[in-house]
Amino acid sequence: MFKHTMTLVALVSALALGACGNKEEKSGEQAKAAQPLPGDPIKGKAVFEQYCQSCHGADGKGNNGLGANFVEDKSRLAKSNEELLKSIREGKQGKVGTMPAQKGVLTDQQMKDALSYIRKTWGG
Repeated sequence: MFKHTMTLVALVSALALGACGNKEEKSGEQAKAAQPLPGDPIKGKAVFEQYCQSCHGADGKGNNGLGANFVEDKSRLAKSNEELLKSIREGKQGKVGTMPAQKGVLTDQQMKDALSYIRKTWGG
């Protein structure tokens, strides 16, 4: 019994210290970029390939300026999930061009899944 209790205490302590260390190491942009995935990145891959890839490119680099570059412009994915989902849903006029609104084209879940794929693939 004592052996199991000590193992549990050690495990809980390690988790607590690890969580504290991670919070201290992350700063501004890093903390923002470490957003939880809002959907399923596996399902999101199919959504991205069908609806997003033509502008953003299969490599996420923006298809020669046609869409946003997720790889080289780290500020894109430093935004919160809410900001990015709003851009996907409502569209956005940006430096590169116009992101067409996807409401009515994609469901909320498909948008979350696509964002999860993008974050997992290019957002670190």
